[in-house]
Amino acid sequence: MNTAIMNIPTAQKLSYADFQGFDALKNNTQQLNELINLYREVFAEPVGWNEEYSYEEVMTNLSNELDVNAQLRLCLDREKQDEVVGFCWAQLLSLTDICETVKSVQHYQAIGCPDIFTPLKQLLGDQPMVYLHDLGIKRELRGKLSLNKLIYPVLEDVVMQTGVNKVFFWTIAETNVSKLAKRAGFELVLLHSGMQCYTGEITL
Repeated sequence: MNTAIMNIPTAQKLSYADFQGFDALKNNTQQLNELINLYREVFAEPVGWNEEYSYEEVMTNLSNELDVNAQLRLCLDREKQDEVVGFCWAQLLSLTDICETVKSVQHYQAIGCPDIFTPLKQLLGDQPMVYLHDLGIKRELRGKLSLNKLIYPVLEDVVMQTGVNKVFFWTIAETNVSKLAKRAGFELVLLHSGMQCYTGEITL
């Protein structure tokens, strides 16, 4: 029998931790460190984003992106002393601020920093939107961890905080997020230099 399969936790062995803002997270040193390490692991995978971020860079991103009107959810493996095995965070931002955030993404820089602000502004205006900053799951749990439990509570919490229910995020074809977006009813509003930009609404 495949021991890797035997070691995959069932839904009953997973739990979730929610953080409204960076201050709440930084007080939990273990989960902060595990989140940063998992983030670096997920985005460094060669098939996909192929990005290399230092510990300090991820820490800075977390501090900035969990500043105000933001929410983070971690998925924890209770059988491994609550090891962080998944993460998702979102924040209310204007389109201008979203595009400024995108500029810090290594993949965006690697494809030549194409202008996405102009076409998105024409399509969406510059109204605030709930921006899904990042989503990551430990490799062996992909397809087995409930994305509904990881993503939707984060989006719903920001919607409740702000009263804004329009969601925006982008991804690339090498990930499975585009499949999730279609299943969830999000609309592909722009395909530009391999960047897939989606919008949708969260109804509480």
